[in-house]
Amino acid sequence: MAFTRVKPSGWAFGEKLTSVQMNTLDIDHSNSVDLVTLDLGGTVGPISRVCPFLPSTDDSSGPTINWDKQNQNLGYIEAAVVGARCYWPLKLPDGATLTAIATLIHPVGGHGALPAVMPSFKVVSIHGSLGTAADEVSLVTDSSANTTAYQLLHAITSGSLSVVINNAAKRYLVYLETEFSTNSIIGTKVYQPYYTFTMTNLDFE
Repeated sequence: MAFTRVKPSGWAFGEKLTSVQMNTLDIDHSNSVDLVTLDLGGTVGPISRVCPFLPSTDDSSGPTINWDKQNQNLGYIEAAVVGARCYWPLKLPDGATLTAIATLIHPVGGHGALPAVMPSFKVVSIHGSLGTAADEVSLVTDSSANTTAYQLLHAITSGSLSVVINNAAKRYLVYLETEFSTNSIIGTKVYQPYYTFTMTNLDFE
């Protein structure tokens, strides 16, 4: 909510506030940010964002080039093997609540049937001081009903979440693995994740 001047023309000496002006000031005050705690005075959101970072990939795990990354600045990378893996840093405001997340993929055509192992993703946190990893969002698997739906550009979605972000102790990433096993084909395009969150405090990091 934008603040409103209660008297744009200015104040005369000894002039008194009216009840309407006092109520306007009271509303503005309730919507201001606490400069000590950075508290927003309530829950803001849901806020929707596309992950702004470029992914890391599993190419370094061996001599095979698992990803074609020439179009990553256009928003996608393309799997050059089945079962390719990639990782996106996920940065949300400290104290925010992740409420939903999805990854957008576009498998190639020509599937005779759905892959035996469908694409999937999860959200992982790395605890900085302990050096341990944990699943913040359990594995979410592509649930396309048939090959026609699967071969279209579509999202793998998490459903409703309630993951509170703790940037003081953890860093977060989205881990995705493309289709593999029977009926799998290389060439899946993977786009940046997108997500929604709510927040109650500002975060200047």
